[in-house]
Amino acid sequence: MAGNLTQSDIWLAISQGHRVSCPGILKIETLAAHLTVDETYGNILMLDGDGARNVLLPALEDGAIYLIINGGGETLTIQNAAGVAVTGSSALATAKAGIYVCDGVTWYGVIMWAHV
Repeated sequence: MAGNLTQSDIWLAISQGHRVSCPGILKIETLAAHLTVDETYGNILMLDGDGARNVLLPALEDGAIYLIINGGGETLTIQNAAGVAVTGSSALATAKAGIYVCDGVTWYGVIMWAHV
């Protein structure tokens, strides 16, 4: 996919099972299984769980931050690298976005808003 994409183009690509990404910034993906976030993912994740899924954030790193948007029909559970729910808001419901930050000791989550 190239050129100027609209939100409709992106969601159409996702609904057809395509992965869409802007390396280092944005990753848009339909999850077939639980997801472990690594350095290939940007700081903004737009995910469709295609079922209840766990999203494991990377190892603790002071200053790390992720914006995760749940565009699917199921709740995503946001966890640290050890599989433990993040402190604060770990259940990211459908059509919600959360921001997840790390202070080097703990991952913290806050649900930010709903998107349409």
